[in-house]
Amino acid sequence: MFGAGGYWGGGERYALELARAEAELVPTRLVSFGEEARRLRLGPLQIHVLPIRFRFKRNYLNPISELLPLEVADARVLHVHQDSTILTDAVALIGAAMGKRVVVTDLGGAAPSMRRVFDTSRLISAHLAVSRFAASMNPHYAGRTHVIYGGADLARFRRGSAPRRKVVVYVGRVMPHKGIHDLIDAVDPDMPLEIYGRTYDQSYRTALNEKAAGKHVRFFDSAADDEVVRALQTARVSVLPSVYRSPFGGPCPKPELLGLSMIEAMACATPVVASSAASLPEIVDDGRCGLVFEAGNPTDLRDRLRHLWADDDLWDRMSEAAYDRVHELFTWPLTARRALQAYEAVR
Repeated sequence: MFGAGGYWGGGERYALELARAEAELVPTRLVSFGEEARRLRLGPLQIHVLPIRFRFKRNYLNPISELLPLEVADARVLHVHQDSTILTDAVALIGAAMGKRVVVTDLGGAAPSMRRVFDTSRLISAHLAVSRFAASMNPHYAGRTHVIYGGADLARFRRGSAPRRKVVVYVGRVMPHKGIHDLIDAVDPDMPLEIYGRTYDQSYRTALNEKAAGKHVRFFDSAADDEVVRALQTARVSVLPSVYRSPFGGPCPKPELLGLSMIEAMACATPVVASSAASLPEIVDDGRCGLVFEAGNPTDLRDRLRHLWADDDLWDRMSEAAYDRVHELFTWPLTARRALQAYEAVR
């Protein structure tokens, strides 16, 4: 996460924001990995970057450092932000040997592990799921699961002072399971669409460019964080059109375990349109703070967009409801308190 060549996505942001919120309540250390050892501070949060000695089976989710046992020796709780990796196995074994509580949050990644040989999930005290959908995807933790959700940084994602623009905005990675192809098919030629996110699949991006021909579509591949916030604050609507299966890629059974960009858009009082995939109907209260459409159905998405595009009274109601829903349910302080309660429950 930190330093040159670091990887930064929704999962990494989740781990960092939760740790920052927890650090306001209890002493908290975020342990990450990088090419060289580093120690950082974000307010009360300690961040220790351990030097990677090697990666198990060359997988980026499996960094190995001999310093890990020293880092966790003084902890009361070990919270790992992946489920099935050799790193998670190592933490589970270290925790068992040291008598620590070990909890896990599945943020969507998976890598080679030792579970076919020895099921380390039996050593995990609890699964802190980011949604009810995420809980359902991990039935091996039945009876040990607590749903804690996630949040928006309300200091950054808030109502803006700039006037609203008649623009549709997408924020997220440019990958086939995100369903951006359906969004481009759905927007009318006079409906501007701005796509904010890094391209991880160049062939998919090429296909999107072809689909966008003749429409008012702009890609922002490397927008600064402040630009993304401004885009959400001024957009007419934010869309997350994720799918379980795309014609441009294989199946994706866990396309959205949380949908963080939806929460951040609603924190900016921006109504949202989300697909029915995975966790998104949990986040978006259909008909109140946004609209839900059938995943993979661009015609259904077009109808929802036109509804919000044309009806100012509906937009006003949904804007207020979106803002209220985030403040009631999806803030990082609330998420941190849910996590701390879960830690205590497995004492």
